[in-house]
Amino acid sequence: MNLQIDRFAELCNMKRVFHLIIAVMIASSAYSQTLKEYLDQGNLKYAGQDYKGAIILYTRVIESDSLNVDAYYGRAVAKMTLANYRGAIADFTKAIEISPAEAENYYGRGTSKFSIEDYLGAIADFTAAINLEPKYAEYYAFRGYAKAALLNYTGAIEDYDKAIAFDSRNGKAYFDRGIAKINLSQTTSGCLDLNQAHKLGIEQAKEEMKKNCPQIIDFNK
Repeated sequence: MNLQIDRFAELCNMKRVFHLIIAVMIASSAYSQTLKEYLDQGNLKYAGQDYKGAIILYTRVIESDSLNVDAYYGRAVAKMTLANYRGAIADFTKAIEISPAEAENYYGRGTSKFSIEDYLGAIADFTAAINLEPKYAEYYAFRGYAKAALLNYTGAIEDYDKAIAFDSRNGKAYFDRGIAKINLSQTTSGCLDLNQAHKLGIEQAKEEMKKNCPQIIDFNK
């Protein structure tokens, strides 16, 4: 790059070179600003639940900057919200190629794979997210959901244990652990989990307790 600048200086007046460099810098700044505006507008569209509009704006960024990981991530989440899971997977995959150390990209792709019943693929992505952020409860909880979908209730319980250890207020993890335990005939322990889930605001737990836990009659305690 320095050799190119030196050669250009030899052919032109130095003052003209200086002005040209300044002009290029200004143009580049304006170009970047435009992309940032598109990205910000896309985020606003998403926040306003205009997911199709958000996708259009994220796509404009990608068309100009094919390595913009934020645009791929934003477009993936918008597609996922619109139930375009395969499209979301493609964008999360691109985001991972660009920035392989971001756990949330694996988490998003895993969630999309779960939604199309690719449970093994989901487990692999949730595991990758856990390896990058080993103390984030939701990654364990979602891996547990995927294991439970494959009827691996023992493995699911291990992940729910981790999720609860990192977030003791995770009512959904208590609920799903309770169901997994009941499926393994660990009814008493499972019912205790369902009761805790209900205390944490999971209304569905009440119905499951009525079916599986007649010994628990006071749901408000």
